[in-house]
Amino acid sequence: MTSVKVLFSGAADGAVPALFTKVSVVNKKVGADCLFCVGQFFGPGDASADPDDALVAYVTGDNQVPLPTYFIGGYGGGCSAILEALPASEAKLKHLGRAGVTEVHGLTVAFLDGTYNAAAYHADAPPPNTSPYYTASEVAALKRALSELTGEVDLLLTCEWPAGVAGGIPESQAPPGLEHPAAVGSAVAAEIAALARPRYHFAGGQDCHFARPPYTNKDLGAGPRATRFISLAPAASPSKAKSLHALNLVPAAAMDPAALSELPDACTPSPYDVPSKGAKRPFEDQELPEGQDWRWSMKRGRGQGRGGRGD
Repeated sequence: MTSVKVLFSGAADGAVPALFTKVSVVNKKVGADCLFCVGQFFGPGDASADPDDALVAYVTGDNQVPLPTYFIGGYGGGCSAILEALPASEAKLKHLGRAGVTEVHGLTVAFLDGTYNAAAYHADAPPPNTSPYYTASEVAALKRALSELTGEVDLLLTCEWPAGVAGGIPESQAPPGLEHPAAVGSAVAAEIAALARPRYHFAGGQDCHFARPPYTNKDLGAGPRATRFISLAPAASPSKAKSLHALNLVPAAAMDPAALSELPDACTPSPYDVPSKGAKRPFEDQELPEGQDWRWSMKRGRGQGRGGRGD
């Protein structure tokens, strides 16, 4: 089984040259195959503004992207021009999209771009695709992609924490620097995490590094599955919290099912099965989409059930 060496970064917040400089230094030791960025990729400002010259240089090839880079958080100052130019660019830089499931270096990657905003989520007319907020239709499309997928989700990438993820663990393991961690996060992101059952869930949105103890997902017929949630601080974190994480990961499609059922030590129950005190689970008692039960007992054929495909 061939493993994939992967780097993950928290929000770039527009400081892309600084991020790539830092990644280049780390990657001399790691030798990663690719980089995933979670959280806001662009800086503050209007989407239609002129993009930063340094970022333009990466798109045109005047500056070199250090390794294949896939990002969510496709909103912020100057993002419209960059996102429009990237598909035709030969740069090793790709926006994964608004929501979906894709394959990158053999890894099955689910992603949801943006954060929850009630007005945008329920709006009659969807906001532009450079909005910092996802919509109900985008979430529904992601749920369909997950329900049609036969096999495992290796990675789930979101721009915000799922609500309740900090629950069900000892106080000594609580996220550092957050006064009310139980109040952090989105119920929508929690619902997606419970549905996707990823091996790893990486998220941005908070200025802290938090590696939650692994938790178990409900056995849907192919054995138990564990998820590790990891929050990464922004690349230019004011608190200097950890913003990069490296993994050496064998794609689930290349693993024996028995190995996927092995649970790590110190697993907790799923934080989405037992709500935190005072928290409401909007998806409580909700039936899984049709096909969700049986997809875990089938061996995924490579390239099936995809919302897209990475290079």
